Amino acid sequence: MAPPAFVAAAPPLPTARRAAAGPTGWAGRRPARQLPPPSELAARLLALTRPVNCGYDFIEGTPDPVEYDIDDAVAALEAAGEAAPPAATSPDLVGTWRLRYTTSPAVRYVGGLTGMQGLLPGGGTSVSVDRLIDEPDEPVCRMVEELSWTPPWGNDPRPVTVSVVGSLRRGGSGWGGLSGGGVGRLKWAPERLSVGPLRPWGDSWKSLRPWTVMDVSWVGDGVQVARGQTGYVFVFEKVEDA
Repeated sequence: MAPPAFVAAAPPLPTARRAAAGPTGWAGRRPARQLPPPSELAARLLALTRPVNCGYDFIEGTPDPVEYDIDDAVAALEAAGEAAPPAATSPDLVGTWRLRYTTSPAVRYVGGLTGMQGLLPGGGTSVSVDRLIDEPDEPVCRMVEELSWTPPWGNDPRPVTVSVVGSLRRGGSGWGGLSGGGVGRLKWAPERLSVGPLRPWGDSWKSLRPWTVMDVSWVGDGVQVARGQTGYVFVFEKVEDA
């Protein structure tokens, strides 16, 4: 599948890897190309990720061409943030963040946050996944997934909201048996999942595991980039608070 026209028309972006490569050749060295400002990089990343359904439809092992462009945009933003890495306690992380893209195979496999749509009669689809953080010092984080479900006995799709509340630890290490990490680490322990009248325990919901530990590598200009425990990328966009 070819990338959208506006993606194909966008000028090549110097990646972090290219920018970090430095001068080339020992005779007649030339400086590395300077990266665009972060606001431009963030806008480009959102333009690339908004149309791709969070990456759920991509085939593992056969990257779509637009995924290479997304990877370059992510690497460039991370390079821009290396001088002053974001802290997990930063007020910039407060608010509602909507998932726009991920490379996590586990998240792509369930097609969302919980995989609850697969348990509904006739199946459904995940429309959006939001992460809500209220205050920098509030040790609680809520994840909200909006599903669209058409019952087998009807023709009109119905919205279904899944909410998962859990405790949140920002930065540091040694929480929940984990070690390592740094100032940009978010550790989330899901505790209670809610959908309609159901209230199952969230800590036993396996599809939530990719979301429990993330290292924030960029936040600013309405964009947040984080990496999971195994390095998979998560791109979020700041949206109006729910």
